[in-house]
Amino acid sequence: MTGLRERLRPANWPWTVGGFAICVLLVLACTWLLTKPGLETPIAVFQLVYIASALLFILTANDWVRFAITGFHLMLSGLVIYLVFFLIPPEEASALLPVRVALILGASVLTSFFLWHPVTGRWVMGR
Repeated sequence: MTGLRERLRPANWPWTVGGFAICVLLVLACTWLLTKPGLETPIAVFQLVYIASALLFILTANDWVRFAITGFHLMLSGLVIYLVFFLIPPEEASALLPVRVALILGASVLTSFFLWHPVTGRWVMGR
């Protein structure tokens, strides 16, 4: 059990993994704040899966989890761009749509940066 406690201690993480953890918290806060009424249950499920995958990466330092998180972000970014340009008519778009798009794309780029930084790679390979 001491190994698990040591891995959960942020002082043992490189700065990129700490940045990834902070980014995960910011993503969770932004998704909750920008959610339309009536979508609370799917967002809560999304947040639980997101937290679980982030904890799984931090606890195991596994490359496959890193690939899965990055793939999810790339897929989400593609869906957002597709929705904005092809499915949502301009007259039906809410005023918060540009903010949502910027936050989703920004979170995707930022988490990918933290996950694939060479410092994170050395931390993963060192386990």
